[in-house]
Formats: sequence, C-alpha cells, structure tokens
Amino acid sequence: MSAVEATVTAEAQEPGSRNKSITPRQVSVTEDEEKQGAFKPMDLNRVMKLLEDNDKDDLEEKQLKSVKKLVQYYQNGLPLRDLAQIFKILNLCAGKIENQPQFIEPACDILKLCGLPFLKKKVSDEITYAEDTAISIALLGDLMKIPSSELRIQICKCIVDFYHAEPKKHIPGYQQASSSYKIKMAEVGGLAKTMVQSMTLLENQLVEKLWVLKVLQHLSTSEVNCTLMMKAQAASGICVHLNDPDPSGQLLFRSSEILWNLLEKSSKEEIIQQLSNLECLLTLKEVFKNLFTRGFSHYDRQLRNDILVITTIIAQNPGAPMILLIDGKVVLALFTYIKKPEKHKIIEWSAAQHEELQLHAIATLSSVAPLLIEEYMSCQGNARVLAFLEWCDSEDPFISQGNSFHGAGGRGNKFAQMRYSLRLLRAMVYLEDETVNTDLCEKGTIQQLIGIFKNIISKTNEKEEAIILEIQSDILLILSGLCEHHIQRKEIFGTEGVDIVLHVMKTDPKKIQSGLGYNVLLFSTLDSIWCCILGCYSSEDYFLEKEGIFLLLDVLAKDQTAASLLIKLW
Repeated sequence: MSAVEATVTAEAQEPGSRNKSITPRQVSVTEDEEKQGAFKPMDLNRVMKLLEDNDKDDLEEKQLKSVKKLVQYYQNGLPLRDLAQIFKILNLCAGKIENQPQFIEPACDILKLCGLPFLKKKVSDEITYAEDTAISIALLGDLMKIPSSELRIQICKCIVDFYHAEPKKHIPGYQQASSSYKIKMAEVGGLAKTMVQSMTLLENQLVEKLWVLKVLQHLSTSEVNCTLMMKAQAASGICVHLNDPDPSGQLLFRSSEILWNLLEKSSKEEIIQQLSNLECLLTLKEVFKNLFTRGFSHYDRQLRNDILVITTIIAQNPGAPMILLIDGKVVLALFTYIKKPEKHKIIEWSAAQHEELQLHAIATLSSVAPLLIEEYMSCQGNARVLAFLEWCDSEDPFISQGNSFHGAGGRGNKFAQMRYSLRLLRAMVYLEDETVNTDLCEKGTIQQLIGIFKNIISKTNEKEEAIILEIQSDILLILSGLCEHHIQRKEIFGTEGVDIVLHVMKTDPKKIQSGLGYNVLLFSTLDSIWCCILGCYSSEDYFLEKEGIFLLLDVLAKDQTAASLLIKLW
C-alpha cells in the first residue's frame, strides 16, 4: 500500500469519520436523472478492484478501458459524494506509472476533471463531504512524488484551475459547488505545504519548477497557505534559486511575488529569519547586480526595486550576515554619488536615474556609515558631506525631478539632497564619537549649518513646508549633539545661533498644531536652548537681552506638551 493510500485508509477508519463516503460503493441515480441525461450508473467499486488486481497478465487493457469509461462518465464534473473513490482510483493509476507508462494519460485525464467545478446534489453536500474533499485535494501534493513530468504539470494545471475554473453545462439534479470551495478545502488539507516540499524534487527541471511556482503564487494569496508555506521553509527554499537560469524570466518574477506574499501574510519575523543566511543574501546580491547592470525595461526596474526592498527588510535582523562591506569598499562606492553634478561629463544614466541613485546612496549611508566609522573617516566622509551640503545650499541651477521615493518634496530644487545629507550627519553625530564630532567642528560645521538655516528661512513656501521644517529640525539636533558639554563649541554657536532659536520661538502657535512638523521643530529648539546656549555666559546674556526668556514662557504657557518635555530635560 502506498503512503497516499494509507492516508486515505487511515482517515476512513478514524472514529467519527463518515465511512459511507469513503468506503467503495456503487453509484446510484434516479430514473428521472437517467432519462434527463444525468450520470448513468457506474460501479466505482469494480473499477478500484480491477486496478488493484495484479495477478493476471491481460488486465492492463481492461484497466485502461475502465478508467477511460470513468473519465467519459464524469466529463462534466465530479460530484462531491464520489470524490474519495475517484481520488483513490487516481492514486492507483499514478502508482502504476513508473512501471506502466500507459497509465500517464488516464491519470492526467482524471486530473483534468478535478480542475472542473465540483458538483453537489444537495446544498449541504459542501459541509457533509468537506473532510473527504480536503483529504482528496491534499493527495494532489503527494502525487508530485511520482516521477512523471507530464503528471506533475497536469497536477499544477489542475490546482491553478481552482482559481480560474470555468463553469460547464448544467447537469440536471446537480449544482456547482461555490467558486471558493476548492480553495478553502486546499487550505484545510494543507496542500500548500506539500507543494513547497515538492520543489526539492525538481532541482534541474525548469518547466515543472515554473509550474509549481505558479501554483505557489496562487496559493500564497491566502494567510492560511502562507503560514503553511512558512512552516515548510518556503522562503529560503525559493530564495536560493532566484538566480537559477531561466530564459523566460518567470522564475524570478513568480518567486519575488511569493516572497512578498510571505512577508505580508505570515510571520514577517520568521520569514526574515529564514532569509538571514549567507546563501540567500549572496543570491539576492547577484540578482540585484544583474538587474541593475542589465535590466532596462520598467519591468526590470520594478523587480530590482522589489529585490532591494526585500534585502532592506532582511537587514532589520541584527543577526543577518549583511556586512561584508569593508572588503568590498561599499562606503567609498556610495560616496561616489554624493557630489555635485559634473558638467560636460558623459554618463550612462539619465538625470532622473542619476538623482534616484544619488538619493538611494545617501539614504543607504545613513544606515551603513554608523556601523563602519573607520571606513567613513578614511573616505573623508565629513568633508564629502559638508561639500555636498554647500552645493545644496548654493544658487547653482539644478532641475530636480523629485519623482522617486526619496525625492518626495524636492521637485525643481535641492531640498531632497539636503534632507538626506543632514540625516546622514545626524546619524554620525548621534554616535557621540569624539573623533567624528571634533573633525566636524574643525571643518566649520557649526557655522555652516547656522548659515544654511538662515538661508532656508527665506525659501519657505507652502509646497515644500514639511520638508523644510524637517531640515530645520535636523540642523538644530545636529548642533545640539555637537555643542552639548563643550563650552568652546557653544561660543561658536554664539549670537547667530541664538537668533535662529529665537526665530523659531516666535512661530505662530496655531502652526504648531498643524501637523506639518512645527511641533517637532519646537522640541528640537528647546533641546538646542539646553545644549547650545545654557552654560555659555555670552550666549545666555544675548538670549535674555532679546527677551528669549519671555518667548520661552509664552511657548510653555501655550503648549503643555512642550512644558512637560522641558521639565524632564531640566
């Protein structure tokens, strides 16, 4: 007895199971049905007994003939009440394929019938035969073990038809089961898990592998199936084969969509863990490199971005072996994009593409550079960023496209570049590494940032108001990080720095509640009072002289949240 047969037999003998639907029986129909052209009587018990008999040499022709008759008999669909027996017959045919290839065709013919809508005689049949149906559909995954390419492909086509089944002609006395019934029973039977496991049997069989991926792509649209696939280690199993040869491109497309579905519809943490190994990451790197250097279509760019985002999500796991970065001089490579556009230089990218790469590079450095301080400093990172900020603040003409994710709010100007450069500086200053901060101060960062803040005040308009407020907040936070605990740096902050603090404190209180970011700017300003002014007598005197204390009291009186924050700070 095969493993599949044993499963059916065991289920049939479990306490409480409906033996009447599992035990072989003769199909009966009423006289009215027969007159109307419905199912004619057929002894399924006799078909099974004939297929199980191996004692006679002349049985094959009779066996094939009986299955062909069965296929003809059920050509318009399979009644739910007969599924258990028909799948037992399918299993018997599949078991003969290895020694008797003639049974491939009848097995595939039965599978084609399984792709048609199931039929019910009573409304309650969907519930009555639910267990039998789930067990039967689960057998499709087990049949993938049969070493027949034709059979495996037909199994996959059958499952895909669950999602695209076309109604057949009406059979008197029967109704079609609901369109979602098969999909639900596939979930109950655990089909997704066995289909994932079948991937290990198809290492060098591209056509069959693509069909299985198509099945998994459909199955992964449900949370139940994604959980089953996750437990079968689908994420890592699929990821390591992303770069396998495939002229059609289907393998990468279907695999990336399955990975997305798994991340969205099952445990994100578990999927990240499955992908956090060197083999998966190296595969993702090669796929990204190939798409980046050879992909030109919109479809290629979309796939490239998908792979990049998946890799970024994996990077959330501290245990992922992401940093192979020092030997690869990744920091230096990213810095090659952080410079003003070079005139008369022929490049292979359009202006929009170059801008998107530039912003991606700066955003990536914000995450990577704090982990690689020595590499950042050896690349003269501070000097490069400050020089780039100088260009961002200059009047040099620049037509920004502003049409990428990172370019939001920066169309026609250099605000997007300034925004991400300041995020990078903020990330480095927050490390509180004295080598980094001293180098910044020696290069005139405090004066430069104050100058940028003052210049940007005149450029504020409603269209870019939110991004400008973020820029101003980051400038104040960077200055606070540099000046705290350093009297000499507070002196450099001086009266010009106090002036920008006072400017913010004079903001209309109504704007603070606008949700654009004025409240964040206000908190950054309060922090800068503590870190950049207090402790420096000359700055304190100037702050008092300009009635800063009264502005502060006004702010605290009108904003209880700010008052609470200030109490905690002081």
